[in-house]
Amino acid sequence: MKKVLFLFLSLFICLSFSQNFNVPYKVYDFLPSQPGFNINYTKYSLDKSIQSTGLVKKILNPNTHKPEYCCGNEKFNYISNNKEYDQSFMETPGITKTVINTFTFNPLHYSDKTVKYAVSLNPFSPINGKGWNEGVSGQNRYWCIEGHYKFNYQISKTTSDFFSIYAGGDVSAFIDGKLVFEFAGTKDPQSAVNHKTLNLEQGKTYPYDIFICQRFDQNKPFGYLQFDTPFVLQCNNIPGINDDVCPPPSTQPPTTKPPTTPPPTIPPPPKCVAERDCNDNNPCTVDACSSSSTKIPSGSSFSNYCTHTPIKCDDSNKCKSNSCNVKNGKCEPLPEIICPPKKALSLFGIGIGCQPEICEPSTGNCITDSSKGLSDKLVC
Repeated sequence: MKKVLFLFLSLFICLSFSQNFNVPYKVYDFLPSQPGFNINYTKYSLDKSIQSTGLVKKILNPNTHKPEYCCGNEKFNYISNNKEYDQSFMETPGITKTVINTFTFNPLHYSDKTVKYAVSLNPFSPINGKGWNEGVSGQNRYWCIEGHYKFNYQISKTTSDFFSIYAGGDVSAFIDGKLVFEFAGTKDPQSAVNHKTLNLEQGKTYPYDIFICQRFDQNKPFGYLQFDTPFVLQCNNIPGINDDVCPPPSTQPPTTKPPTTPPPTIPPPPKCVAERDCNDNNPCTVDACSSSSTKIPSGSSFSNYCTHTPIKCDDSNKCKSNSCNVKNGKCEPLPEIICPPKKALSLFGIGIGCQPEICEPSTGNCITDSSKGLSDKLVC
């Protein structure tokens, strides 16, 4: 009997990992004038190292099932209080319009026999022509996404390790009501957690809640979403919270589709590395990749779009200038400008009727040295 049960469970797991599935999510659409949106991306994109966390509390609100504002985003400072943040996931007449969309997860099979489910969307523009932009062409840029799901924690040899979301703007994800990852920055916005570190119990069903916001202005491209899970997700009906998105279990239609051929794994887009792609072998220039807003045609070399900024040396004193040495990239002094006196008459190599001159630091030009006495002016 145990052997039959084991074979049945193994067959069930294999079948589960061979199917794709759909889950719904709600989008809150905002007007650009709403506080906390239409953020100046150019202002914050100069420092690519910014990865800010601490925007929300570590525990999901048990009554609203939504994240709560914690401490603010110290490096961005684009949300300054809980009122601005809480509106992100509230239906407010005249401020928000809601749209219900669907994520389709496809299985990805790896060489080590593990499988994960993934949503790969590029571009990712979930409400173009909807919400406040219904019937209007162009990008609808200011929105937040809310998704409430659940999964059965059944680990097998084919189970992959990570839940992850690759997106822009701010992202927070909760498993069993606890914050497992969060992101609100500009540098390669990818967040993930290994489920083996969460002390989950085999066979138990857990809630998985995700929240994503796109708040930046038109200078921030939000064209790519990678949403991965090692387990099949189901819409988690929370009475009074998401009945409009997720019908009660008794009326919820099946979310799985017939088995399909696994799609190829989508590699991440290549990235420019200044030391490798932009080196002009001139130590007196600072080599840098092009800005993130630069569109590089497919097949083109990154080197065609690099910048090479000359190193600036101190030249505040034009009489004692410094210049970059191309052999070592260091600023080194040039020969000092010495101004010889002007001679009215030269007799046997001796100047008679002289005008002493000195180098002017601000221009590097020779000017009359008014500090010299009469004796210096007679003979030189």
